[in-house]
Amino acid sequence: MNKYWKRSFIKAVVLYPGWFVETIDEGNSIWVLNLKAFPAFIENQKERISELDLHLASFH
Repeated sequence: MNKYWKRSFIKAVVLYPGWFVETIDEGNSIWVLNLKAFPAFIENQKERISELDLHLASFH
């Protein structure tokens, strides 16, 4: 791995604005959510991304 690579873990998310989405399996690797529920799911995550890593990811 070179010095410009950083290992990242990606979470797949499908958002349905305006729809009611019933969460069946919380252990699923893909989130299927209503747009309004998305911020709460993000806030409850243990891992956070640094500002630098966010910047690097958004421009690559």
